[in-house]
Amino acid sequence: MTLITETVIDGIPVLHSCPPDKTGTLPTVFIYHGWASSKEAYRLMGTLLSALGYQVILPDLPKHGGRYEEKDLQKEFWSIIFSAVEEFALLLRYTKAHWQVDPRITAVLGSSAGGLVVSGIFAHFPEIYGLIAANGSGAWEEAERLFRELDGRTTATEEEMKPIREKDPVSRLKTLPLRPVLLQHGSSDSIVPIGGTKYFYEALRDVYKARHELITYQEIPRLDHYISLGMLGEMVDWLNLHLKGESCS
Repeated sequence: MTLITETVIDGIPVLHSCPPDKTGTLPTVFIYHGWASSKEAYRLMGTLLSALGYQVILPDLPKHGGRYEEKDLQKEFWSIIFSAVEEFALLLRYTKAHWQVDPRITAVLGSSAGGLVVSGIFAHFPEIYGLIAANGSGAWEEAERLFRELDGRTTATEEEMKPIREKDPVSRLKTLPLRPVLLQHGSSDSIVPIGGTKYFYEALRDVYKARHELITYQEIPRLDHYISLGMLGEMVDWLNLHLKGESCS
């Protein structure tokens, strides 16, 4: 039976799950939840992936879950995204030392706001091998533009956009090693516009050039802001192929 334990790493509450009866270095997946959610929402996904042979680590985002603060967090959206990316250094250092995490067989997976976070981690931690981003965006500047358009807000000022632009994963792509990426997004997403994922996909294609096979883009027709069973199945197949070298064919 897969056992999930809860611990706190440098102030970050996490769930940790390993396959039963397996020890040593394992392929690892860090899973990041979405906005106004918590790591508990992905406990079932963690249990499933552990049963399939993966070590799974699920952190709470800053000011979410075990770190929840009863205030209007929407005003702190980007600072929370930035902080989650920055504190990944703490998680990686601890898990390498105590849980034998090997970045060469490690992927980051996130949905919604978690999809923005893992895109940032992928861009700022080039030792991490793979990225799965569902219903998020790796194009942060474009995402902010789309969020404002969706909400009917005014165009961001240069002062507001500058920190987003400076940390935008797109701005770092040309300096990074080519690694496998899975992008998934519902075509009818009413929360995080699919345009951000499309923008990131095109930016990846421009950089990956002759290695387009490393990028998988899946647009799910008529799907709103959810992860479908089909998307989950595609995630599992992708992880098996890229972290364990197993083909489903």
